[in-house]
Order: sequence, then structure tokens, then C-alpha cells
Amino acid sequence: MWDISLRHQRIVAENHFKITHKELDGDQINQIIVVPDSTNQLFVQSRDNCTRLIEYESSRGTRVKKRFFGAHCKD
Repeated sequence: MWDISLRHQRIVAENHFKITHKELDGDQINQIIVVPDSTNQLFVQSRDNCTRLIEYESSRGTRVKKRFFGAHCKD
């Protein structure tokens, strides 16, 4: 994940960090959605037909806060 901005007509990528979790190792990610009201949560939809609400903090790493299976993540 990066913070992307446009400065002086140039794209600048800052604050790079990698989101890792053992549940996602080797699984293809189809979509990542940033939770608008939060600065540290993402929805990650992966090929295993599960959507996970992932919470991340630089000091503590990542954790899966909630999982949605089946019909909740068909689209």
C-alpha cells in the first residue's frame, strides 16, 4: 500500500508498507477497498471466496477483524 499524491505534475508514492497475513499467503487478491471512515482498515476480497476486514498498525502488524463467506462476497 502507498500514499499517492500529485505534486508539481508528478506522481509521488510515499509511506510504502506491505500488508501480510498468513490467511492471504499464496491466495490471489481480487480487490482491495479502503474503509472510508478509518485510517487503518481494508476490505480484501480474495480468490478463496472470502472477504476479510483487515486492520493494520505499523507496530502490531495486521489482523483479520472479520470474515465474510459465501453470498456476502459473490460480487
